[in-house]
Amino acid sequence: MKSPASKPLNEWTASEIVAAIGAGRTTCEAVMRACLDRIAAREAEVAAWTNLDPARALAAARAFDRNPARGPLAGVPFGLKDIIDTQDYPTEWGTPIHRGRRPNRDAACVALTRRAGGVLLGKTVTTEFANLHPGPTRNPHDLARTPGGSSSGSAAAVADHMVPIALGTQTTGSTIRPASFCGVFGYRPTHGEHRLHGVMEASGSLDTLGILARSLDDIALYRDVLLGISPQQIADVAKAPRIGLYRPQIWDQVEPTTRRLVEDAARSLAKAGADIHDVKLPEVFAGLNEAHRWRLRALHRHAEAGGSLPATIRRALAGLRHHAHRIGLRRGAGRLEHLRGRAPLHDVDRAARAVGLAAGAHGAEQHADRSANSCPPP
Repeated sequence: MKSPASKPLNEWTASEIVAAIGAGRTTCEAVMRACLDRIAAREAEVAAWTNLDPARALAAARAFDRNPARGPLAGVPFGLKDIIDTQDYPTEWGTPIHRGRRPNRDAACVALTRRAGGVLLGKTVTTEFANLHPGPTRNPHDLARTPGGSSSGSAAAVADHMVPIALGTQTTGSTIRPASFCGVFGYRPTHGEHRLHGVMEASGSLDTLGILARSLDDIALYRDVLLGISPQQIADVAKAPRIGLYRPQIWDQVEPTTRRLVEDAARSLAKAGADIHDVKLPEVFAGLNEAHRWRLRALHRHAEAGGSLPATIRRALAGLRHHAHRIGLRRGAGRLEHLRGRAPLHDVDRAARAVGLAAGAHGAEQHADRSANSCPPP
């Protein structure tokens, strides 16, 4: 591993930057310039950023150097997924519908990061509404491949040495998937560990923040910052960890290369001394994927029928139909304007649960054999 002194500043980890600035070996402005130079050289190909203002970022770095804060992220540039509110940059949720949307205050996670001395570099690309329709970001290791989503820009920017750390979010796989695709560390915390005030809600019962970084030390550091506690060193493992290997009911549908990678990882961990054992979940979990597909179909059916929900929620459900159209799950014309005046997404989530219960009570079994492609026309 290269020492920090032998690497360009933009390749330094957050922990290395904090140590160097604290010792007077570099400045926040120098680190920020190195990151911006890398972005200038690569952004046209990678497309990781959606709102970037180099002059603003440099001004913030100079302001830090004039009055250096001595926090755990002192002088570290950071990126933010474009569903996390910032008072000094637009937060557009990855959609032209909300282009120019300007919150009047920072999300809680942003306020905590700034308080710790972090300096915002810019906002990173997200899939539209952190859902399925992809943005322009490409995998920095192979521009012909996807970076994964929905935190695509944050993962790609960290992987390409444009920024040392970035925040994403996760509802199902939106942090760990792009981290895996782009070859960086991705941390999805336990639900409820971090504050989500000021973060666009996709599902209140599933959403979390996500941390993207190039070292485990940086993951641990940023996690403690977001918890509002003093940073702790990663403790040595006193005994070999016990790790479960779960092969889900859809294991036979997983691509052979992916199955091989998972099993190779288990073998490598076992060789290193970990206690690896197979995990089996109750049979009820076998229907989880079908339940998810059925719930989506129930949303479409209820939206098509008009239902008895408030008009704002019906418009939100129409927006979900639009998303399904955009990713090819259905035919017909989706209307972008249907998303205007959307209900809060937690209302949609509650509505979805209500729709699912109601439909289930009226013979959901007759729909169980339909595929996800069988949504009714608009």
